[in-house]
Amino acid sequence: MEEPFQVKVPTPQAYIFHKGLVFEMRREESKKAKDLYYIFEVLTNCNTIEEKIISGLVKLKGKYPTWFDKFLKNFSVNFADSSSDGVLMVASQRPTYMLPKLNEDQFRQYVFATFKKLLESI
Repeated sequence: MEEPFQVKVPTPQAYIFHKGLVFEMRREESKKAKDLYYIFEVLTNCNTIEEKIISGLVKLKGKYPTWFDKFLKNFSVNFADSSSDGVLMVASQRPTYMLPKLNEDQFRQYVFATFKKLLESI
């Protein structure tokens, strides 16, 4: 009989932190966009644990201040307004089922507001 296989799954806040750091290092724009869309998806689909995600990110801020500054800079640059690169990258990954009642401009505004709220919360 084989030993059980263990898998470690990151917490949502660790996942967001990691993706928020690495997307800027990606060479391919499509991979950057995918990383940002995954963050957006966690933020929009895990609203029942939003406070836990925010408090977890604040803890990471205290534990890794230099990395956290880089994380914040990455988001500040890419989500300065609704026409920023980060917003456009997330919008480019939008599946047809994601908020279908919103037109493209409304969706971009929603993406921007989601990331702005995250930045203001941490």
